Amino acid sequence: MNTFDIMGTIRNFTGLETENDLGSVLLKRMTNLGMMYVGQLLMPLYHEFLVKTKDYTGEAGSSIDLPGDVLRILDIYRDDADSLAKLCTAVPVENRGLIDINPNYSSSEAYPLYVHEGRQAVIAPALATTNVSLRYRKRLVDLVEGDFTYASATTGTLGADALPIDDLYNNYDLAVYTVTASAVTLVGTFLISDYVGSTKVVTLTGAALTSVKMKYALVPIIPGEFHNFIVDAGIAQVKRIKLYQDKIEGLTSWQDDLVSLKSAIKETLDVNLGMRREEQ
Repeated sequence: MNTFDIMGTIRNFTGLETENDLGSVLLKRMTNLGMMYVGQLLMPLYHEFLVKTKDYTGEAGSSIDLPGDVLRILDIYRDDADSLAKLCTAVPVENRGLIDINPNYSSSEAYPLYVHEGRQAVIAPALATTNVSLRYRKRLVDLVEGDFTYASATTGTLGADALPIDDLYNNYDLAVYTVTASAVTLVGTFLISDYVGSTKVVTLTGAALTSVKMKYALVPIIPGEFHNFIVDAGIAQVKRIKLYQDKIEGLTSWQDDLVSLKSAIKETLDVNLGMRREEQ
């Protein structure tokens, strides 16, 4: 399911028929609250969907720029001084001062250190035409949808709700639709291989787009068999908003809905974990 599918299903199940009932911006916000809730519950077992790698070639200096989708660095490897074919694991320290003043953290090319400082990783000792490999936890991003502006057969520009952070949507799937007066038709769902935050241009693997009116919808990165839980969590969030707006006593069950959803996800995870153990 993509953003359109999820939002449309939530509208149907909650009896919302038009934007007058609940505007698309607010509905999208409720959908993303539900998606984040489900994603956090799934991460203990399905964290590998958010573990990514990036290789740097010929880096020089005391820091490397991190991809925009980094939530947490898991590992940094750099070339050993004696062999460019051998990678040494860098050890994390809490702040740059520890590298400079603490004798317990005397760095060397055979014993490199690093500090995660927001959008950069500070490396000690300094890099000199060095290859670096980064392994990191990718952040969950909000689902987005909107008008897709054609640029080429494999590229296009996302709309205003896409964030201006390089690589943020890399490795997500994007559904692209053509729009005419009579129909909205799915062209295909394509892997985002690159995203440039300043221009909001995505590169889509395997796409063959044409210059027509199009829409896009991001696909959640969590496994597809759990997308129905995003719908359920989104419905619970809509119920909460409707409760506050309309003071409808019959909608007070939204908290119970989330409790039941959490239990259902846990049961599903237990089954999947058992299957994994059997496969091993």
